[in-house]
Amino acid sequence: MTTLEHLFVIGPTHHLIGHLPGNTPIGAFEFHPLPDERVQKAFALWSNSLLGMMTHWTRGQRTQKGRSTTQIGALKKIPCPNLARLPAGWLAVVLAFDELSKLPLQPACQAHGDENRKRIDEAVCEMLGLSGMRTTIKQLRYAWGREPGVHGENKTAKRLLNKPGNRSVKKRKRLHADEKWSRIKT
Repeated sequence: MTTLEHLFVIGPTHHLIGHLPGNTPIGAFEFHPLPDERVQKAFALWSNSLLGMMTHWTRGQRTQKGRSTTQIGALKKIPCPNLARLPAGWLAVVLAFDELSKLPLQPACQAHGDENRKRIDEAVCEMLGLSGMRTTIKQLRYAWGREPGVHGENKTAKRLLNKPGNRSVKKRKRLHADEKWSRIKT
């Protein structure tokens, strides 16, 4: 692991971290030219993955529900895998980025229900050698989506949490029923 300031030139103002030039600025970072485009692609995957978003969210400030902003000083200290030293699996990273970067993404508050972000999560797990963590990532995805600071009371985000087949919803309903039963018994 390293920090963003060791991978990229950041600052001195927020104007340098808006978005990739030519794309719609929806909360992404603007990269300064790097000699190795593979690092840019690996970082784009990382920062749009659940792990990358959670890492950013933990360092950010909540100015309104469902939004996280980060001061320049904190941004520089955000932990990140040392993408400049990834093992020989670079070709897979580049191919995954080239395919996944063409897909539309839902807002971060809806990431738990976004099939394209799930594909990004799988690519990042593969890139970092975490392929055996898929179940854990799935559980984290729903736990993160339930956080009020993440969903910000967004109706679509909350509806995705209640999607049929979501084990966490079934578990929550079962726990609620158990609580009612224990109150009746006492």
